Amino acid sequence: MKKKSISRAFGYLLILIGLILNKGVLGKIISPDGKITSVPSIVLIVFFDVFCILIGIAFVIGSVKLFKEKIFPSVKLIYHSIAVVLIFFAIINTLSFITISKINKKTILDKSISQAYLDKDERYEILKKVYGVDSIKEIEEVLSCRSKVSLHPVLQFSHSSVRRKGCNIGIDGLRYYSDDWEDSFVKDLLISGNTIFIFGGSTTFGDLVYDIDSWPYYLNELTKKKSIFSLNFGVAAYDQHREIDKLLYLLKKGYRPKKVIFFDGLNDRFSLIYANYNISDHYNKYGFFVHRQETMFLSNIAYSWRDFALTLPFKKYWSLRKKNLNIYEIKMEKDGNLDKFDFVEAEFIGRNPLTFYKRNPSYFHEKILGYYKVNIEFLDKISKAFDFEYYMFFQPIGLLDENNPFIKFEDFKKTETYAFTVTTQEVLRENIKNGNLKMYDVSQIFEDKKGHNYVDSTHYSPKGNKIIAETVYKIVFGKNAK
Repeated sequence: MKKKSISRAFGYLLILIGLILNKGVLGKIISPDGKITSVPSIVLIVFFDVFCILIGIAFVIGSVKLFKEKIFPSVKLIYHSIAVVLIFFAIINTLSFITISKINKKTILDKSISQAYLDKDERYEILKKVYGVDSIKEIEEVLSCRSKVSLHPVLQFSHSSVRRKGCNIGIDGLRYYSDDWEDSFVKDLLISGNTIFIFGGSTTFGDLVYDIDSWPYYLNELTKKKSIFSLNFGVAAYDQHREIDKLLYLLKKGYRPKKVIFFDGLNDRFSLIYANYNISDHYNKYGFFVHRQETMFLSNIAYSWRDFALTLPFKKYWSLRKKNLNIYEIKMEKDGNLDKFDFVEAEFIGRNPLTFYKRNPSYFHEKILGYYKVNIEFLDKISKAFDFEYYMFFQPIGLLDENNPFIKFEDFKKTETYAFTVTTQEVLRENIKNGNLKMYDVSQIFEDKKGHNYVDSTHYSPKGNKIIAETVYKIVFGKNAK
């Protein structure tokens, strides 16, 4: 008797669940606009509701035999059918994933580059000396201090806010120099006008070092003696195009710096070979694709199903086969207004940038020179309009510094990445030297500064950042650099 009462109670509960958790109720719970219109979602909900109601009825009428002999076999058949479909789905997508990389056999994958990097144990032994610590835990605490980007409604992407010991990012994506800095204090700094705005990528932000070990921090220690604060607006993966956008964004907010510093050279050259658009329209792949599977404003679950389908390997494979993409036939320079954006093509180029570069190296050399010239011409005018001085620095490149212990140069020199970096470096430095580009070449400042100037293949150590700050300070303040 007791068992029957429990069975009936359980049956009523299942029926209640089947009736309550319908499309309307679930829509109000999980969808901001209170609606679920996605057909797959509706089908799953109906299937679940019917399943709960049928099993509930079986338990209420006390016919376990009915459940075992009539309902269970049907449900079992349905589940087996679903399992077969899911297994087939997994196999198809796995095969598609494996095949995608073989669509274009002319692609240069440059897999050998991995052989040029140290393994974890080797890196950690060097980092103990770089950071002056003894334990792996201490090393990993510092290594966890790196920039994290997220979508931004205006700037394509920017930094997420972070507040933790030694690693702080606050308003306007600014890196704070102290755990004690408050947003109100920073706002006062920004509107004071006694500031230097510093732009760059992750090497400027100070990836893999604490707030007080980035080169903008060390520069600030020098400039604040003159009552001028040097503020770190470095963002991981930013190229100069994005940095100028950020400067304009800050100017429109009403901030008026006395000086502006750009510290570039690494990200720009790679960014330009990751896209086949003209100088004005070229996008940054790291920002353009990050979190793009998310639904715009999360307004409708139907979009998330569609976006999920678009990210499947089989869909990508089918699109590649259908388009029959060949890196040597893709249009070299598109116009953002005249040419429809193609995500499949963009991802294809993004996976094969070095092949794209080798197709016509001289074209890309002219493109990066033109890119910097356009930026310089624009900054010449806008700096006069907003009454600030600007300085453009060509940075040290860890991939080319043979004193960098994190790279096995004997192996690295055999890679396409090295060949590309060396060639573009020569082109850029020559044009800076002959006055064709108005930039300060500080790429060789570590040449006579032996020791640990890096924390990995590209990012600077506390020691390296001090050298950079002192060099920048002397150039920016000249005779007044005391």
